[in-house]
Amino acid sequence: MVVWLLIKRIAMTSEKLQVMRKTWAEYANHKLVEPQNIRPHVANSWQRCRKLNVDPYCDQKLIISPKDLKQRMAQFKDLITVALPTMKNIYNFVRESGFKVVLADEDGYVLSIMGGPENSANADDEQMCAGANWSELYKGTNAIGTCLVERQPLLIHAVEHFCETNHLMTCSAAPIHDPNGKLIGVLNLTGEYHHANDHTLGMVVAGANAIENQFRLHRTNHKLFSAYKYSETIINTMSEGLMTVDTKGIVTQLNEAAAHMVETTASEAISIHTLGPRRDKPFVAINCSATPETLIESELFGYVDGAFTGASKGGKAGKFEMADGGTLFLDEIGDMPMYTQVKLLRVIQERRVSRVGSSTEIPVNIRIIAATRWKFP
Repeated sequence: MVVWLLIKRIAMTSEKLQVMRKTWAEYANHKLVEPQNIRPHVANSWQRCRKLNVDPYCDQKLIISPKDLKQRMAQFKDLITVALPTMKNIYNFVRESGFKVVLADEDGYVLSIMGGPENSANADDEQMCAGANWSELYKGTNAIGTCLVERQPLLIHAVEHFCETNHLMTCSAAPIHDPNGKLIGVLNLTGEYHHANDHTLGMVVAGANAIENQFRLHRTNHKLFSAYKYSETIINTMSEGLMTVDTKGIVTQLNEAAAHMVETTASEAISIHTLGPRRDKPFVAINCSATPETLIESELFGYVDGAFTGASKGGKAGKFEMADGGTLFLDEIGDMPMYTQVKLLRVIQERRVSRVGSSTEIPVNIRIIAATRWKFP
């Protein structure tokens, strides 16, 4: 968004306020007014308000239900996420002056506010809340609603508001566009009119620009992540093994097929697990050569209470159960006793394991990586 701004003194003199108050009263009573007393975008808004039959002496209240607000906030989730850090930065500058930082959507519904009731802008706090509608149809001329119509940064000060209930407010607003140029919201600063200064409009414009830039970055990152997940899915469904290595020969990425084909060491097994699709699940390892033959079955498959002398009370889960959903690394599998290998093959085939001393079968879903020092013909 490119905006050319001519910063002028915002605060009106008491004489100017009296002239504007008289002009507003004449217009509210359908009398002719001097056009030079009203800024063009304010005059245009007053005319729209009259056509919309907005009551200049009492604005309307429209606050959507919590359910509808929740749906609307979900619809504008990305905008809210991106805007909040900028809103916080602006609020840190203006909090002592009692201003509120407001984010509204493309229809004028307030999505987020920074600044509590103790920082009241002399507007009804029940109106300046999340879910309230500040379009011109309900609130007359105001920075949020008028900005949505004029589609440019603007300030509405004191009696420039069409509705008398908002005459104690000064509001600065700037439109927010998505990366495609579509108007999606408004950033607004609202405070008591006697606290108006030269910088509020400039701050809002800078804030809206920052939000738009962050929105572009957010959208780009989302597209890149989606493309990455799409390519990862395709690669993992290929029957051919694919592996990438760095200049030192260390595995940096591989797909499911490659993980089942590769001969590995313990450190490589960890790399395979970490870089694979099961990275968020358990990685469990056992050295078959270092585990006594009398214990290897209970270590692999677990055991129930009383399965053998010295068994822990309540039983114990085996490596297969512990690795469920993740990776089980069988180091030195060539040293595993033959009768244990037979049981291991059955577990792999049926994807179920029975603890020692029990006939109950427990389903498991694991990837097995095995290593051996033995040479195969």
